[in-house]
Amino acid sequence: VDMIPGSVYWSDITKKILEVKKDFIPSFQDSTGNNNFSRKINFIKKKIDDCIQYGESWDEEMLIETFKGNWKWVRSIGKSERINGECTKIYGSYQDIHKQKINEITIKESEKRYADIFHLSPLPMWIVDTDKFTFLDVNNSALEQYGYTYEEFMKMNVGDLRPEADRHKVFNLLQSNRDHDKYENIGIWTHIKKNGEEIKVDIRSKNIKYQDINARIILASDVTERLNHLEALIS
Repeated sequence: VDMIPGSVYWSDITKKILEVKKDFIPSFQDSTGNNNFSRKINFIKKKIDDCIQYGESWDEEMLIETFKGNWKWVRSIGKSERINGECTKIYGSYQDIHKQKINEITIKESEKRYADIFHLSPLPMWIVDTDKFTFLDVNNSALEQYGYTYEEFMKMNVGDLRPEADRHKVFNLLQSNRDHDKYENIGIWTHIKKNGEEIKVDIRSKNIKYQDINARIILASDVTERLNHLEALIS
């Protein structure tokens, strides 16, 4: 936007994003939020007003309504050119990020549903960084089973739940299974609670991406009583 003569230029990409024809000639009012067309994108009006008055640039992700009444996610960028403190030109652009943003929203919603299932599960579960072997998250059932607080878990690694003789085994297992995508039954392992009590747990696990970190979700069912009962029956 050239403020002095009030002339406006929209690129073909901008016209495509805003859903107007290539021969559409935008007015000064269209670009500054002052007529019926631009009220469909009036969320940007304040950004433009602040840019004109105070020289404030912007870089925002926004959901806009196009000239055809469709909603679309865009990245809007703008800045002003000023002479003696007065705005003479505004340079701006739109980038179509609709597909990317919808994917992002879908992933976040999926993560939210997963988090609800994870934390509400009656079975002890945790998520481990497969590179550092540290805990990334742990549910309430695991806190109750092992006796640690959440904060204590976050300072530990997976080896801390095992007898010392088994620690290298679990580290090797996590490393060797990093490329496996399937849900796996890891078998029965000995774990140690905070109070020193040893329990037998049936481990099931699967590799996942957790906040862009290579991770593994672990389910650890206490089968100590069942095994003791079976041993008593056999003996």
